[in-house]
Amino acid sequence: MKRKVYVFESTSINPNYRYGPCEGWVEQETFVDVFKQITDLNGRIWKGSYRARWVVQSEDGSYRDLHNGGQVITDMRRNHGSAFLFSNRDGGFRTIKLKNINQALFTRSGFVKFTN
Repeated sequence: MKRKVYVFESTSINPNYRYGPCEGWVEQETFVDVFKQITDLNGRIWKGSYRARWVVQSEDGSYRDLHNGGQVITDMRRNHGSAFLFSNRDGGFRTIKLKNINQALFTRSGFVKFTN
């Protein structure tokens, strides 16, 4: 999906930082960082980082939230990538407090209803 983004470029002033200029993309609508491109000290592309996120919304649209699902980091020189999950790992779960929420959806039978 095409989204409008702000593009930021940054360069570290720390002499021990071994990266060159970094370019980051931030969605204009949500101000969420979605992509980062990292170069080496000579300005050649080295690594990339993408954040996987999803929007949740109540049925009536009165509540929306953005969840961070994880991050994918790629090292183009080594042709290697890693994925990091941020939420719901090790059987974790999240409850969002909403007015008028149907608590029956969070029972065993409520979850079974959505598994078919």
